[in-house]
Amino acid sequence: MPHPHQDLSVTRHRETTEAEIWQVGDDVATQTGKTLYGRFDIQAKDCQIESLTIKAKPVENNHNHADITGWSSSKPEQKALALKIAAAPSITKRISPPNQGNST
Repeated sequence: MPHPHQDLSVTRHRETTEAEIWQVGDDVATQTGKTLYGRFDIQAKDCQIESLTIKAKPVENNHNHADITGWSSSKPEQKALALKIAAAPSITKRISPPNQGNST
C-alpha cells in the first residue's frame, strides 16, 4: 500500500542481478533509516488492475525504479487493491535478504 504518498515505489528486475536488486533495497533502507526485512516478487501484469498502472521512473542508482500509480486516497480502497495484488498467482513468499536466510 502506498504510504504516505499516492504512488507505490517499486523496482523492476529488468536486466538486473540478484546482488543489484538487494543493493537497491539496502540503499533505500539506509536512506530511510529503516530495516530491510525482505522482498516479494510479482509480475508487473498482476499490479495493473482496476485503476492501477505502472510508470517507469528511473532514479539515480536505480534505473529500474517505477511507481505503481492510480491508488485511491481512501485507505479501505487502497487495502482492497493491495489484497488483490497479494493474492496474485505470480507473487512469491517473502524472500529474506541473503544474510538472513529465507523465511515464509
